[in-house]
Amino acid sequence: MNENKNNTKLIFLSPGLEDESGHFFTYTNIIQKVAQLNSWEYAIAIPKKSSITPTSSHWHRITIIGRLPRCSFLKKAYHTLSHFFSLITFLRKHLDPEKKNIIFIDIFSRHHIRFLAYAFFFLQRKNISLWLMYRQHSPLCPDEHNERFFRRWNRYFSSLLGDENLKLLTDSALLKAPLTTFYGRDVHLFPIIDTSAIPSSPFTCHLGERLRFWWPGNPRENKGLNTINNILPVLDKASSIEVDVVLSENAVIGYKPERLKLIRLPGALSSQDYLSQLLSADVILLPYDEETYRLKTSGIFIEAIAVGKPVLVTAGTWMAHELKEFGLSEFITSWESDDIPEKIESIFHDTAIHEKLSSMQQHYREYHSIESFAHAMKALNQQ
Repeated sequence: MNENKNNTKLIFLSPGLEDESGHFFTYTNIIQKVAQLNSWEYAIAIPKKSSITPTSSHWHRITIIGRLPRCSFLKKAYHTLSHFFSLITFLRKHLDPEKKNIIFIDIFSRHHIRFLAYAFFFLQRKNISLWLMYRQHSPLCPDEHNERFFRRWNRYFSSLLGDENLKLLTDSALLKAPLTTFYGRDVHLFPIIDTSAIPSSPFTCHLGERLRFWWPGNPRENKGLNTINNILPVLDKASSIEVDVVLSENAVIGYKPERLKLIRLPGALSSQDYLSQLLSADVILLPYDEETYRLKTSGIFIEAIAVGKPVLVTAGTWMAHELKEFGLSEFITSWESDDIPEKIESIFHDTAIHEKLSSMQQHYREYHSIESFAHAMKALNQQ
């Protein structure tokens, strides 16, 4: 069926959306704007327990389970059936056999794949296209059971809906090739987030007495908690710069600084507070674990570049690959050396680095935009 403005309905499942902090809420709003820009009808499913207030009548609360709780067999059966029938009820209500229906699921678990697969037995399957967004490399983990699971269900979806109606997506250029090999089919590359609401300004050399470093996000080990603890003494004793380090109040910090000042923020920031911190920071610290983020993207990284901020990242990560594409290897660090203060000074005073950052900033603001999203989704829908 050929796509036209009034003949497509987008059904978006957002099982990870719990509140208005973080990128799940941002991404769900992006999908809504894309549907509106493409003049598509749409319906969005969010978890029943989500604390957000839906912004329009197109947002619907359903029972969506990420992981089944540890409980008795009967309670697990209850949770499973509750999720299953909630999903079926939602899809039956919003699937339109007279339109081209896109079911788009983002950040899904094995449970979501199973429930969706079983639901298709009880639904009309006319004019349905299933889009699966892969943001992580879990299907590629060297686990035979893991491989069988993802391959088996993708073959099932392909045979049930038609091979042309199963679309695999990713937001990572590094993940695209291995996923294509793993599944033996095309994987389509999409933008990561929308940067249009983020103010744009050229990079300027810091002229204040103190530099403000921000380590954003949840202070987990794979986001660099140990690394932050290790570099604080280096920054504290640096003779060339004085530093304020901004981080979550939930971060467990063992070091007691002398000159350096620790500024703690609430564990969950509103969108406005998050943007305020991003704009006020001089340097963004992303000491993410190399293995976890070898192929995985980072919305925070995209936003930092879009606003024109220097970002220090770990070698071997997706972020490091992106920086190398624009000749910004100066932002890549091992985090084990004592040269971070000197690296920062070099970044702030090297005009060639400023020009390369400006070029990357411009590219990101054009590619990671609502218009780019809408174009990518419209083009894929026409295939």
